[in-house]
Formats: sequence, C-alpha cells, structure tokens
Amino acid sequence: GGVRELNLDAYSESMYPLHHYGWSDLRALRAGRYKVIDAPRPELYDIDRDPREATNLFESRRAIADGMITQLRRREERFARTEAALPAGDVDPEARARLAALGYVGSFVANASDPRTGRADPKDKIGLFNKLGTAMDLAKERDTDEDEPIAEITGLLREVLAEDPDVIDAWFMLGTQELRHGDPKVAVEHFKKTLSLKPDYDLAVINLAHAYRRLGDYDAALAGFERYLQIDPKDAFVRYQIGEIWMDRGDLAKAEHVFRDALQIDPKVAAARNALGVIELERGNLPEAERLIREAIATKEDVRLARYNLALIAEKRGDVRTAEQEYLAELKQHTDSYKAAFNLSRLYEQVGDTQGQIAALKQSVEANPAFPEGHFYLAKAYLDSGTNFDEAVRLALKGLELAPKSEYAPLGHYVLADIFNRQGRAREAAQQVALGKALEDRRKN
Repeated sequence: GGVRELNLDAYSESMYPLHHYGWSDLRALRAGRYKVIDAPRPELYDIDRDPREATNLFESRRAIADGMITQLRRREERFARTEAALPAGDVDPEARARLAALGYVGSFVANASDPRTGRADPKDKIGLFNKLGTAMDLAKERDTDEDEPIAEITGLLREVLAEDPDVIDAWFMLGTQELRHGDPKVAVEHFKKTLSLKPDYDLAVINLAHAYRRLGDYDAALAGFERYLQIDPKDAFVRYQIGEIWMDRGDLAKAEHVFRDALQIDPKVAAARNALGVIELERGNLPEAERLIREAIATKEDVRLARYNLALIAEKRGDVRTAEQEYLAELKQHTDSYKAAFNLSRLYEQVGDTQGQIAALKQSVEANPAFPEGHFYLAKAYLDSGTNFDEAVRLALKGLELAPKSEYAPLGHYVLADIFNRQGRAREAAQQVALGKALEDRRKN
C-alpha cells in the first residue's frame, strides 16, 4: 500500500512571451530534485530545499545545470516544430507581393527555433509585463464602464513601446484602440507593425482587414480576410465578413453565395442568416426576409441589427408602431446601434414628437461621433425647435468637418445660414447658402 516514486522527468514550456511580446520563450526540465530553466539567463533550483524557487543555483552548480540543459535541448530536438509563419510557397509570388504591400505578410516571424540568447529574458521585463497587463485590464472594463479611459490605455502602451519597441501585443492593442475610438488610418499602421513582428497573428490580420473596410478600401479588406482563411479555412464568421463586403459593394448574388457557404460550415453563425434576410429585404421579398431574420434571432437572440432589420420591414409595411418597438429593442440590446437611433428619430419626426426625435438623434451621435448625418439632422432639429442654436452651429460645423462633400453636407450649410440670418450675420449666412448651392450643383452635374 506504499507510494511508489516513478522518478519521471518533467518537461514544460512557455511560448507566450515569444508570440505576444517578442521576448524569449522559456523551457524547463525537472529531473529528480533539480529544475533547470533554459532562458537567456538560465536558472537552476533545488526543488526539495527551495520549493519557491527563490535561490538560483545555476552558477554555483554549473556542472549539474549544463548537463540538464544539454538533456533539455536534446529533448527539444525530438519534438516536432511548428513554424509560426505560413510558408512563402503557399502563396503565389504576385499575391504575396500584394499582401506584403497591404501589410498582411511580414518579413520576419519569431519561432521556437530562434536562439534564446538574442532575445529579452521575460524575468527582466516584469515591469513592462505589468504595465501592459494594466492596459489590458482597463480595456476590458469597457464591458461594464462606458467611459473607458482611452488616454490612459494608450499612454501605458506608448510607455511600453518607448522602452521596448518590439512588444507585439502593445502594437496590436494600440491598433485596436484606434480602430474603436480613433483613426482607422492610424490603426492600419499599428496592425501592419504588429504583423511585421508576427505575421501569423490571426486577430491582427482580421483587425487590419476591418480597418481597411472602415476606410472604404474593400479590395484591401478582402485580401486580408482571404489571407486569414489561409490560416483557418473553416472560419465561418470570417466568410460572413467577406459576404458583408460584397453587400457593401452591391453584389447581392456573390454575397448570398458567401453567406450560404458560411452557414454550411457553421449553421450557428446567426449574423450570416440575418444578412440573407437583408438580401431578401433588398429584393422586396418581405415574408422571406422576416422568416430568415427571425431564424437568426432564434439562433442568437441578440444578433446585431436583426431587430433593426425587422424595423425596416415594419416601415416598408407602414407599421410605424412595430418599427418603433423593434428599433427600441435593437437599442436595448446594442446601445451603440447608431443607425437604429437615427431611424428612430425619423419616425418620431413623422409623428411630431420633437423631444423624442432630439433624444434619438443625440443617442445616434453619442454612439458614433463620426456619423455626419446624425450631426446635420440634430442641428436641424434644434433649429426647427428654436432652441440651442449654439449647439446647432457646433453640430453643423462638426458634420461638415466629417463629410464636407457628402450628399447631406448642403443641409449643414443651410442650417448655418438660417441661424446666422436669425443672429443678424447676413454676410456669413449668404456665404453658407452659396456653399450649399455649390455642393448641390456639383452633385447634379
């Protein structure tokens, strides 16, 4: 009934520092009473006497340490190595050159065969690790705190990069912050840097594609999503996102094909089924559109824009009450659904609910500060209500800053002209009228 000691050696490894920070990976071997850690500054511990690993015996018991590291490295040689980067031969040279120009293929990637002596030892980077961890924790608080401390997050990340400019996750997080709250052009550069350090970073590939899509560069976005499918060809959600781009381009047939491919891989991708409903809505087939969208909701109750799309169907049917309820349901599930808030404001305008209209427009602009139509229409709503002219001017100017040549830009100029006239600023009012008419004439021609 006694306990029998098996005296087995134990091997362990940590690749996380290499793949997320660009620091050395760590390998360890436990043999008998000793444990050795192969790192840029190796470590040896007598586990029987020092279970907390407080005293490094590497130099004082060098013969034992060297022997164990030799054993450790021999074991490593027997393990199959997985290359971190997709081999160049898997992509034809012309496609690879295009991907590289867009930032999707880097010239270097760390892998387990790289010498550890040329990389930072993770134990020398504890301060940076903790700083990056703090930034990550602050970013995660977004789920519960709408006032995410963006400046504090980016400040911490820039401090990390000032000390070590090759920390992969710091560049990735900076890009993510810019994509969410800042400039997608800046996000593109940060994700490119991330991928130059780690070309197989799947989330960076996806986010770079999203940034290109936000900029309206659909070819670059498609290249990124297709690059990702080379990493994971069975990712149904990425196929759905490719379908979204074809929707943006107006190619409903190609979009439908891609959405159905996604659902064949994974029937639980509710967003793809919802998108098929949108296609039927575009085609005017309201019963089929509603059926598909409700199937999507049955799969995932809070699928984004499903309630919004049901509201559009209700509007098509002239059912204003149901449309209002569905827009409100969308906003309850997704407070950042600025399109739902904007459309809701238009419903309230139709029924003469000025207070509801202004509240919905404010929600639209707060949800998406880069939404120019929201700024223009909220400025117009304040003008029509005869209140808050200073805010109306600010909103109109902001809308014109965001989209100076959009189809809605003349509205911004005319709102400014009306307010300036009321304030006795006739010359400025005339200038705004001229600018608005010039834009309208340019669009007609």
